[in-house]
Amino acid sequence: MTSVTIPAEGTYGDIEHDLIENEPPGLFPSDQRSAWGQMRKVFANYLQVLADQLTAWYVNLDPSTVDINDIPEWEEMLAVPQSVTGSTLLVRRNFVMSRRQRGAFTRTRRRLIVESFILATFGEAPSFTPDGLTLDAGGISLFSGETSLIGTYTIPESIETFSYSVRIKNTITVDDVGLARELGRITPSGISFNVVYVATP
Repeated sequence: MTSVTIPAEGTYGDIEHDLIENEPPGLFPSDQRSAWGQMRKVFANYLQVLADQLTAWYVNLDPSTVDINDIPEWEEMLAVPQSVTGSTLLVRRNFVMSRRQRGAFTRTRRRLIVESFILATFGEAPSFTPDGLTLDAGGISLFSGETSLIGTYTIPESIETFSYSVRIKNTITVDDVGLARELGRITPSGISFNVVYVATP
C-alpha cells in the first residue's frame, strides 16, 4: 500500500484565510498539513487568482488608477501616442485623462490640461494600497504628490493677436511635446499659442 506524502506548508492567501475563518470551529484542521488542508489550498488558490483578476479589472476601469500593464489599452482606444521615451506611468495616465475630456475650448479646460502636466512632475503621493505602503532606500517623501500650483504657471492672453502663452516656472520641466500636442488638439485653428519657461510666471 502506497502512502501519500503531504507537501510542506506554503503561503496562505487572503481567500484561504477567509475560508479557514469561516469554517466551523474545531471541525476541520486550520493548517495545510492534512488532506483537507491541501484540498482547501487548491480551491483557495484558484479563487485567489480569480479575485486578483477581478481586482485588477476594477482598478483598470479608471485611467487615473490604471496600472502599467493595462494603460497601453487605454492609449490605443484614445489614439494617444504609446511608448514615449521617458514617460512615467503618471504622465501616461494624464495623457489618457486629458484625451477623454470632450467639449468646447474654454479657459477651464485649457487650465486643467496645463495643470495635469505640471502635477505629473511632482510625483505620486504616498498612499496605502492592499499591498501596503511601499518603502525604498530613499524612504517616503513627505512632499511628494499634489502640492500647491500657485506661482508655477500663468496663461496670459493676447486678444488682439488671437494668441496665448503658457508661462511655466523654469524650475519645472514638463513634457513639452505632449503639452503642445494636447493644447493643439483643443485650441481652435485661428488661435496660436506657445509654451515658455520663465523665472517668474
